[in-house]
Amino acid sequence: AAMLAMLALGELGVRLRGDVCIETVVDEEFGGANGTLASRLRGHHADAVIVPEPSNLIICAATQGGIMMRVAFAGRTGRDFSGEAIINPVFAAARFVEIFRQFDSWYCRKSSDNPWFQSGPPLTCYLQGIRGGDMSLPLFDRAPGICTIDVWIQCFPGTSEVELYREFTEFCLARAAQDELLRDHPPQFEKLIRFLPGASLAPGHPLIATAERAMASVAPDRVTIQGAPFACDAFIFEQYSDIPAIVWGPRGGNAHAPDEFIEVEHYLQLIQLYALTIVDWCGME
Repeated sequence: AAMLAMLALGELGVRLRGDVCIETVVDEEFGGANGTLASRLRGHHADAVIVPEPSNLIICAATQGGIMMRVAFAGRTGRDFSGEAIINPVFAAARFVEIFRQFDSWYCRKSSDNPWFQSGPPLTCYLQGIRGGDMSLPLFDRAPGICTIDVWIQCFPGTSEVELYREFTEFCLARAAQDELLRDHPPQFEKLIRFLPGASLAPGHPLIATAERAMASVAPDRVTIQGAPFACDAFIFEQYSDIPAIVWGPRGGNAHAPDEFIEVEHYLQLIQLYALTIVDWCGME
């Protein structure tokens, strides 16, 4: 959409008074925004940034943050043919699943004083995967030696990594201490990727107003400004530069799932919105 917006302006002969850069970056998912950080360290600068994550055409002046963690339970592998005391860590992990469900129910009711999250969207937690045993084996002939659970927990802007880690681990450890199995086999917590803090623009920023004008001219019945219900690399611009950033992208569904999609009609509309925003922000000669 960003590239086609630039192509459209070029084909229309629009001469801008400012420069427009399209930045594509690696490592936005796996490691947490290292490509975006690399561009800042190399000195690439702009007066404003649109991060084209799929926001369902909502102008997102803020984003949530998040942390991805692995919760591990150790056991003693093998078989008890010679009287060994086999400890199956999957049983401890199964008890923890219920604790995480309780945390999810409690945590996602938290509210925020950030202006872009006053009316939602709420926080989100995911139990993303469970592993027990050696997955490279063609069959399992022993109790696993370790079982791990991967989780993702989001947070509102202003929440630090220390605060989020402490809130999650203290909730879990307090309940684990009351469980007869987890008491002897407590969870061990490991951070998997960098912490992604939330980001937020102040109300009244001219970049927000520019995007709002474009939206009002194209789809006046769908002008919405709020926080994004996800974490992304927008925080890099806030923490490692003075570049204001909004998240603004297409409508669609099934994010991170099979048959992830965007709606063609609104994708074409997004191209128009980007083009109008570029012209409004940069001005024309």
